[in-house]
Amino acid sequence: MKKRIAEFRDHIAGLRDDWGFPEREACIDRFLETGEPGEIQAVRYTDCFEKMLAEISTPVGEQELLLGNVIQGNIEFPMEIVPGDGYSHVHNPFTVYDRCAGHCCPDYALLLQGGLKQIAEEIREAAGDLNAAHKSRNGEGRAGLSGRDACRRLWAACAGRSITSIHAFAQRYSAYAQEKAATQADEKRKVELCRAAQSLKRVPFYPAESFQDALQSVWFVHMILSCLAGGRDFAFGRMDEYLYPYYEHDLKEGRIDRTRALALLADFMLKCNELGGRIPVQMNYKDKPDYKPVPCSGTKQYLVLGGCLEEGTVLCNELSYLFLEAALLVRLPEPVLVVRMSSRHPQEWKDMVNRAAQKLQGQISVFNDDVIVPRLIQLGQTPEKAVTYVMTGCNGVTFPGCQQTEIYHNAAQWITDVLGLTEAREHMPDTYEEFLEEFRQKAYLTFKTTPPARRIPPETETDTRFHLESLFFTECRRNTLDIENGGQDQEYTVHFVGGAATIIDSLYAIDRLVYRERRFSLAEFVTILKRNFEGWERLLAEIRGFPKFGNDEEEVTPYTEQTGRIITDAMERVNREEKRFHSGGFYALYWQYKYGSRLPATPDGRLAGTPISENMSPSYGNDRSGITALLTELSRMSLRQCTTGGLNIKFTKRIDERLCTHLFDTFFRMGGINYAITVVNPEDLKAAKKHPEQYQDLCVRITGYSEFFTKLPAHIQDEIICRTEVETV
Repeated sequence: MKKRIAEFRDHIAGLRDDWGFPEREACIDRFLETGEPGEIQAVRYTDCFEKMLAEISTPVGEQELLLGNVIQGNIEFPMEIVPGDGYSHVHNPFTVYDRCAGHCCPDYALLLQGGLKQIAEEIREAAGDLNAAHKSRNGEGRAGLSGRDACRRLWAACAGRSITSIHAFAQRYSAYAQEKAATQADEKRKVELCRAAQSLKRVPFYPAESFQDALQSVWFVHMILSCLAGGRDFAFGRMDEYLYPYYEHDLKEGRIDRTRALALLADFMLKCNELGGRIPVQMNYKDKPDYKPVPCSGTKQYLVLGGCLEEGTVLCNELSYLFLEAALLVRLPEPVLVVRMSSRHPQEWKDMVNRAAQKLQGQISVFNDDVIVPRLIQLGQTPEKAVTYVMTGCNGVTFPGCQQTEIYHNAAQWITDVLGLTEAREHMPDTYEEFLEEFRQKAYLTFKTTPPARRIPPETETDTRFHLESLFFTECRRNTLDIENGGQDQEYTVHFVGGAATIIDSLYAIDRLVYRERRFSLAEFVTILKRNFEGWERLLAEIRGFPKFGNDEEEVTPYTEQTGRIITDAMERVNREEKRFHSGGFYALYWQYKYGSRLPATPDGRLAGTPISENMSPSYGNDRSGITALLTELSRMSLRQCTTGGLNIKFTKRIDERLCTHLFDTFFRMGGINYAITVVNPEDLKAAKKHPEQYQDLCVRITGYSEFFTKLPAHIQDEIICRTEVETV
């Protein structure tokens, strides 16, 4: 296994970021030469999907235990950016309609229990019920279905054809592996290939019968969704929960031991790192990006461990530990490991999570079940559903078998709007309370009026849609309708609010300078901001020396509490008023740069065009009182009213896991929602920036995931170098 991992790391290092999947693009090109552009999207999609799976090769790596890969290389076809930041063939028949493909957690538990065969039968049954209902309304022998009913029948037909294509592709892959096994001189390798071939002969069409079957089934479908149908950020969900019955059964039957299971999990994690490119387009802000042109470019694959179960107990089984052990062996950025932690989890599990978190350089993100589950229930989810939550894409809370919409908010702009910096106004608030009320209304109206991604095209009655991921959405199967034809009954909207520290520090400065000390009128202060503090350098220096968010200073605490309460209350109010399910928290991904580039100077001393604060973190360099002060103040931000967030901590050296556990246990008891750890010396980061060839394996936490440091743009590298360092605890 160590040899396999070492060779694979060299393989990953050799993949270029401007490569893609040339066989996929060639298949699309051949299809477009013969296809008719005017065809219904569902038919066009399914026709191309069938042809692709019939033509594309079935590569098998020298040492891999699980099968399923796509050849990478240079792309010579005309390409274009597609929704979800993919970079694919012009007129790609798989392109989605104005929403982000992927960003969901397919119902992999259902896949393992019944296979694609059961999914096909469920859809056929629903379509049959539809036909029977139509006949009963219109009488036997009447004309066929029309309108929305016809759309549903066509979707069901496309689903059946796609499942048949996947089954045939798996059989072809299995046969090739069996042929390759027959040529092997190494008996051990021959056995491995035969095992893999046998698994792929059964799955994903039939139910999984073994632990290897289960991993193979999930991987094969995941690879097809990500690399062939195309889409980013397909999540694996709670793998230690739905894989455990297969692991436990194989152990009892003597078909597997712990070492074999660890090898399979490590192989699974290795394969997660060959799906796509490393650099999402948002990091570069280029019209013609230089990142890998594949449908899953920059994909982030979230894998959830732990959490609560329906009966109130916690999930923590042997597979939970094995997943962490496998990650420690592989030491690559993917998959992102989300640990759902509760105060009821055993000490041994907490210690191992924090030990692994420090060694894996930000690959692990820990979320507080004791906050998130109660909050989901408050927002209207049943207790049975709330405990099943998973994370996808960018720390977005969702549930297996559905898709959420992510909406990012530049909340720092709400301050500049109220001030009249970006939206001119005639009357300024006379009191701080009036200013705060306007800010409250701004937050509420923003959440209220910002639309989710448009899932349903205007031509939905005449253009039946089909996307492979809809097969794994519970409501789409029941309704026999694609996600883009309204197959999902409820809209799940996750609001990511950026710039919290910028807001808190700005509110403090406004109240102090304008309303309490009355050194300026609000109009005069706005003029200073419009001038970007030019001629007011002494005032700028004074503001930058004010007490700041992140130090738990009594003078700033009220503004921290106000900001958290105003934003979370506004989100909750909208959730009560609409049928959409609204949740969210303080998280900016990497948009703080673009957000800041559009804003004038802000009252906290931030200059025009510079970044706003990141996620839940203080503005860089402003937390000067240590980690305990930072965590204490964060707990005052109404985080119990959130379902997500992002807090990245950089330690300069590893600390004892028991001490680390105690630190963050206390934070979670106080209402904290999330943390992720990077342990790195700033001098190493500076050296890596100067000599990237010597630090190819260095990983760091960016925002909601980890990444190779040398792959990042210079401004992201500088941000990580400048993050506040925690030397001791």
